[in-house]
Formats: sequence, structure tokens, C-alpha cells
Amino acid sequence: MMLLVAAAAPEDRALHAALGRFGLAGRETMRVLSETGIVRLVAELGLPDDHPLAGFAISEELQEAAIGSVAAVERLRRRAHAPNVSPEALRRAREQAEAIGRLGEELVAAHLQREQDSGRILSFDWVAEANAVAPMDFRIGLSETGTERIDVKTTAGPFERPFHISLSELREMAAPAGGPYRIYRVYEAGQTGARLRISDDLCEFGRAVIVALAALPPGIMADAVSVDPAGISFGEPTVLIPGDDGEDA
Repeated sequence: MMLLVAAAAPEDRALHAALGRFGLAGRETMRVLSETGIVRLVAELGLPDDHPLAGFAISEELQEAAIGSVAAVERLRRRAHAPNVSPEALRRAREQAEAIGRLGEELVAAHLQREQDSGRILSFDWVAEANAVAPMDFRIGLSETGTERIDVKTTAGPFERPFHISLSELREMAAPAGGPYRIYRVYEAGQTGARLRISDDLCEFGRAVIVALAALPPGIMADAVSVDPAGISFGEPTVLIPGDDGEDA
């Protein structure tokens, strides 16, 4: 979806200033702004879910809702001007979410291949390529005996977008035998590339969440949890470009 934005509207000074940073202010008062651009603008300004501008950016929310995000469903319900969602639209959104997830894994696979070629890692195994229900996406060989486990969480949106961790992933995360378990957070993902931030080891995090889930009443089990990236320590961002070396952002 594309939106024609009138950049000369003076009612909201913060919005007008932000539009200027997006190249949408000045003598040229009309320009096409993509949905990704709208998402970035809404996130930068912290606009509420019921702001009219937020209502034009629903594809990512639909994708989140399609894979079970209650928060995304609630945000969609609060969005101004958001259309009703048909079963067909939800199906397409689920397919788009799966495609974004696949894209993230492909970008990480290319990144890890470059890491191996440069000697920064010994080897890597794309676990999820052989087994789609595996509780990790990659296993990295750091030495003859040392390994790390990786789960890739991808979004076309900003880094701050919450992601989901399944119960099977939490159980694998909490098991110390396989080495450190890290989230590779791929965000702003598209066909031209993405950004990547790598978490600290999450073994202790996984154990803490499992302990918390054990306090649920008998017969109640959480299949997954939604995680705010702000609650996890991540390293500095790296740019992922298909077929090229990553660069510091």
C-alpha cells in the first residue's frame, strides 16, 4: 500500500517536523510514502494506535495477528480507519509473515557463510532448513568443541516490535548442554536487506520464564510468550545485505 501524504499540514508540529526528515516537507508538498515509511514515522513519533496515520499501516499488524499475537489484534482493533479483516486477508498475512521469517533466515545464513569464510566461526548448520519444527534455527561451531544455538526472529518493522518465543524454544534455550542460546533479531527486513542485532546468552532468561510459567494453574499451559526486546540485552546493529558483507550500522 502507498499513501500520498500532504506534508504542509501545520496542525501537528511534531508530525510536520518528522515529515521533513522523511523528505516530505518544503516546497514539494506531495510525495508517495510507503507503508514501511509510515510504520517508521508512527514508531518515531510514538503516535497512539487510534491516530489516523497509524490506520494506514496495518500489514505488519495483520502478520503479527496471523501468527497469534494478542497485542497485535488489540492494536488493530484500536486503529482508526483500519478495514475489517477477512479470512482471506488473514491467510495472506500469515503467508507474508512466513515469507518474512524465511527471508530473515536466508539473510542470516548468508551472514554466517561470510563469517565462516572469514574464519570468524568454524562452521554453521541451518537446522530449521532440515527440520522446520526444530527449537532453533542455526547451530554455530565456534571451535572443535564449542557451539552456539541461534533462533532468528524477523520483522519488517522496527527493532522494538515484540517477538514470540515458543515453549519448545524456551525449553531448548534453558538447556545449558548445547552452549549459549542467542536471538538474532532481524528487523526492517526487505528484499534489499535488513538490520541485525544479536542477544546475549539467554539460557538464564529461558529458565526464569519456564519457572514463571510453572506457576500457572494445573491444566493450563502457555504454548508461547511474547517478548519485548527492551527486556533483553542486544549488541550493536549490523546491516545485512544479500550477497554482500555486513557493515556496522
